[in-house]
Formats: sequence, C-alpha cells, structure tokens
Amino acid sequence: MSRFITTIILLLTTASLFSAEITNVIDAFDGTDPFDFNLEVKYQYKYQSTKLKREAYCLDGDVNCAYDKMGGNGIINFNQFMYTKKEHIIEPKLRFGLYKDLELYFALPIYLASTRNIGFDSSAKKAAQDTNNDGKVDTSDGTPTHNGASNTFWNTENTGGNDLFLPYKYEKEWAGGELFPHGGLDFERSGLSTLNIGVKYGILDNDRDDTDPTWMVGFEYRAPIASPIEYYNTKKLTQILNGNGYGGLSSTELQNIMKNRLDLSSSTMGDGVHHIQFETGLSKRYGIADAFMHFSYDLLIPNSNSIYKSEANREFDKPGDNFNFGVGVELIPWEKSVRNLETDERTVLGSFAIEMFLQFAHQMKGLTLSELSDFLGIPTVVDPYSTITGSLAFRFMPIKYVKINFGASFSYVTDHLLTNQAKGVDKNGDGVYSTDEYDPMYSVDTSYFNSINTIGSRIFATETLLMNFFLNMQLQF
Repeated sequence: MSRFITTIILLLTTASLFSAEITNVIDAFDGTDPFDFNLEVKYQYKYQSTKLKREAYCLDGDVNCAYDKMGGNGIINFNQFMYTKKEHIIEPKLRFGLYKDLELYFALPIYLASTRNIGFDSSAKKAAQDTNNDGKVDTSDGTPTHNGASNTFWNTENTGGNDLFLPYKYEKEWAGGELFPHGGLDFERSGLSTLNIGVKYGILDNDRDDTDPTWMVGFEYRAPIASPIEYYNTKKLTQILNGNGYGGLSSTELQNIMKNRLDLSSSTMGDGVHHIQFETGLSKRYGIADAFMHFSYDLLIPNSNSIYKSEANREFDKPGDNFNFGVGVELIPWEKSVRNLETDERTVLGSFAIEMFLQFAHQMKGLTLSELSDFLGIPTVVDPYSTITGSLAFRFMPIKYVKINFGASFSYVTDHLLTNQAKGVDKNGDGVYSTDEYDPMYSVDTSYFNSINTIGSRIFATETLLMNFFLNMQLQF
C-alpha cells in the first residue's frame, strides 16, 4: 500500500515532460533531434439534423394556428421540415519541423461523400389539434393540410410569389399530390474543397522550462483549390423543364429564373472562399494532468470568381467570420520515457492520454450556403448563432513512432434565422431601392425575393444536433 501511495505521489509531482496535443509544435535542429516529420491521416464522420421552421401570420380560429400547439393572433412558428447531412471525410496531413519550435504543415481534406436530405418533419404529421376544445380532433376542427405543412411553408399564395420551388429534382406531381416524394429529396456532393497550409511557432515551451507554460501561435490559409459552384447548365435546365413549369410559370419563365440558381449536386466541395485563420494556445503540465486553452479566428474572403459578388447590391455579400474559444485537460495515466544523461533531454517511448475539451464558437451574420441552399439553389443570409461543443478523445502511443487518436464530439447550436436578407443597398443614396438595386441572386422577374426574407415569412433552424466521430493515425519520424 505504501509503495502504491509513493508511486502516485511521484506521478503527481513529476516535472512536466510534454505539452498538450493542441499546443504541440514539431521542430528541427533541436539537441540530438535534427529533423522532425509527421505523416497523419484523419478520418471523420459528421452528422447533422436540423428542424426547419417558418414564421406565419395566424388569426384566431384558423386551423393552422393549432399546429405546433400554438394558437391566437400574431406570428407563430410551424414545425415543417427536417434537414439531415452526413459526411465522410479523409484528410492526409504532412507536418515538417523547420527550426526550433517552428512547424510547417499541409493538409488536404477529401470529402468521400456529402449527402443532404430535406423532407417533412415527422412531428408535423401529428400537427392536428383540438381547436374547439371538445376533447377530440375531427372535422369540426377543420381539415388539416397535408402533413400540416404544405399550405403553410411553401404555398405561393401565402408567400407572395412563385419563388419557392424544387430547383433540380422537381416533378410537377408525385403520387398522392405530395410536395415531396417519399423520404424527401437527396442532394449529394463529393471531392476536394481546400488546400490547407499553415505554420506554428512555439513562443514558450513547458518541456524546456517547467516554470513556463507552452505557448503556441499559428496561422493557416485554406486555398479554394476546387472549382466554385456553378450555375445550372443546359442539361440540368432541361431536366427542370421536364416538370412543365411550376406555380403557373411557363417553361421560359422558369428557365430564366433557374439561370440565377446554383447547382449544388456537383463533384466538388469548393465554395470559392479563402479562409485565413489565426490561432493561439496555452497549456501547462501538472503531474499527470495537462490543462490547456485555445482560441482561433477565421476570416473569410470570397474568391473573385465565386458565387459571392462584392459589387452586387447586397447588405451582406459574403459568409460571416467566426471565432472559437475552448478549454480542456489531458490526463496522462501512463507515460514511458527515457532521459539523455548528456543533454538532459527526454524522449517519449509510449503513452496513453484522455482528452476532455469544451469549446464555444460564434458564427457572424453573412451570406452563405445554408441548410436551404440545396433546395432553393441560392445562398441565404444567415443570422449570427453560437455553438457549444463537448468532446472526448483518447490518444494511444504504443511505440515512439506511432500515435493513434480517436474520439467523438457533440454540439448544441442556438436557434437562428436562415433567411434574413435586407432589401438590397441604396448605392446612390437617394433613399429609394430601385429595381436595379435589388439583389439579383434573389430576383424573380426583377422583383425582390421577399417571400423568405420579410418578417412573418422567414425560415429558421432549430433543434440542431451535430455529431462528429474521428480517428487519426500519425507516423512520427
């Protein structure tokens, strides 16, 4: 028993050996280690489910007021659609030590599959309510519309125009007159998105001086190497026109509208945006525990030939920037190392660590590809929202040259509007938004695409669930 207590005390009082993974910087020309090189391959599975609701004006007594168990006059929100996304991503990464505490790395995310589906929310199918309080739901309560959704979400009479329609897989009528085929609509993409190039520098190193923390600063540039998303080509327009129009629009009118819509079923994941990220991290080892914090800021700049045009009449003409802040701790219950008696350097031969991380992220308002973009064929202006993520990861280093990381994260996302674009920008300062000052991306026969952006018709995301499972394997030389 006394030997066990002594071992625990020695572990807790051992001088700091190695910094947390998030602040780790590989280097070169450092003591007896002239060069460091890491080859990493990371696999991720990402899953998202989001309910899409829509504002609607409701008058007392209207059967639609009963949906979502809400009634009375004013604006209410309807449970309508469910959006799901599943992605499989593999990311090879090369890390080079350039000099002491200076690292250069390259990473290439490859989307093996990105599948999105939009269909009716199952809870909307149970939307009929007892509107007259007689204890039952019957014809006296009115006749609920299909799934409690079609006449409140996409009905053109209620939305002010023929501007909400299926942009790609549209057919005029499915069996039963449903707006969607059974199971909803699927959209699939795959391919490359960006080439990530970054540098990291260790300003302080807890491994060199156990009175200092480890302090890392970094810069990463994500180049949009994949082709920007393209507009519909002649072949796709022909497919759309096979639906014989929509909502009273002729084939010619429909084709003119669709020329301004985006084809989001391409073989590339590129969005034509330059990502510039600044990051910094601090960590400090105390025995078997290594506490750390991390901050990053992402600046997004559209490419000149992207779908985002700064010269267009938009209040918001690009995706919003975002920042992240997180705190966590690594617990290292087992670690094997050897010391060089001449240089006093320590080399890790094996270890096992458990990492717990809590992160807060904030996305600023901007024009971006949202959950509605597959369906509508346009980017939408998304309001600011925040994400809180908790993750648990395990790191196992069986030998000096191999490191395996695996874990999962789960996120909560605050509710936010997916459509909140202002009515253009008054460029000449006359206080009048003329036709040519309207946003062309949101135009239908030169009229403002207000049916999803005005109060009482906007669409927002709620009850979002994000999950991420990952496996990372590293070879260290």
